[in-house]
Amino acid sequence: GPEAAGNSKKSQSGYVRSARKPTEEKVRRSAGATLSQPYKTDWSLAKDEHWVYPDKMFTSYTFLLQPQFEEYAGSIDEGKKKLMAEPTKYQGLKYQSNMADWPAESQKYHLLLRNGSGFEPKKVTSGQFTYVEAVYQRLPHHESEHVDMENKDPHTDSMMYQGKPLGDPRHPGRGHGCVDVPHLKVIGDIHPNDISQGTVGDCWLLSAISAMSEFDGAIKALFRKTDAIHEMPKEHLNRYVVTLYNLSTSQNAWQTVDIEIDERLCSTSDGSRLLGCQPSEDAELWACYLEKAIAIHCGGWDELDGGHCTHAWRILTGCKEQYTFMNNGGGFECLGTKNPNTDKWEPLENSPQKGFQGLWP
Repeated sequence: GPEAAGNSKKSQSGYVRSARKPTEEKVRRSAGATLSQPYKTDWSLAKDEHWVYPDKMFTSYTFLLQPQFEEYAGSIDEGKKKLMAEPTKYQGLKYQSNMADWPAESQKYHLLLRNGSGFEPKKVTSGQFTYVEAVYQRLPHHESEHVDMENKDPHTDSMMYQGKPLGDPRHPGRGHGCVDVPHLKVIGDIHPNDISQGTVGDCWLLSAISAMSEFDGAIKALFRKTDAIHEMPKEHLNRYVVTLYNLSTSQNAWQTVDIEIDERLCSTSDGSRLLGCQPSEDAELWACYLEKAIAIHCGGWDELDGGHCTHAWRILTGCKEQYTFMNNGGGFECLGTKNPNTDKWEPLENSPQKGFQGLWP
């Protein structure tokens, strides 16, 4: 039955199952609600010194919701002052590039309201328009190629997806257009709603992670070898250790393995968006890093395209005895990877695309 907030109960599996916090404490959305109900970022924690105002020229742009602009007649410099005075209200300023050389009384500009539109100009060397953006840079900015090799993990730069090299990875909170908000964190109030699938076909994995996040402490335990996880990310290049289980019979099967990754999140081949999991609506990163670690553990992003939830649970928990209950039309049957003819478990690999992939009744 329902439990009072704060109560907990120990299950037979050993996990502590806690009552969820009241619904108003965590943003909840129905499927498909992202565009109609944009998340309202709380800018109350924003510090003036963390705002930066880069500009770029463009001709075309993309968006998720229709951008809302306020049009003004007046000097572009005055428009920039308005933007810098209210960066939490306005996301940026747009003006015709050649208009900057016109007399001030002939100039005009548009201020873009922060409405979660996802407005993204496509930068070009010489464009018809110029866009000045108000970017909140919670952490010091640095480009991925300028990070010392000893501070990078050995995987991110060489990873591919569907035969294509990936675009430049993004650093959350460093002005790369990836979670540039003041309340950025790795782990907060862990909840299934923190998970938002990217372009990789790994719903089998994310659904297992979502179910696991219902158990208090289960996700945090996977990051147990990352020091001060609740204080991260910090100003230096952050590194995280995720502890998973090895399934390969040739490499100490069912033993734990530590996957160390850096803070960079992989992007699509054209660099337009994150490849994997999106950060949560309230700026948590744990799902992004857990998915990245599992991709590395399994041999790459392509290895995550298709699989079974039970395979994910083996990697996450080290529990071999996983079963699938399937309705065959005349009732449910129990399926697993234990061969009833030999009374032995079939050999597996970390990748769901390799090793035994069938199911025994």
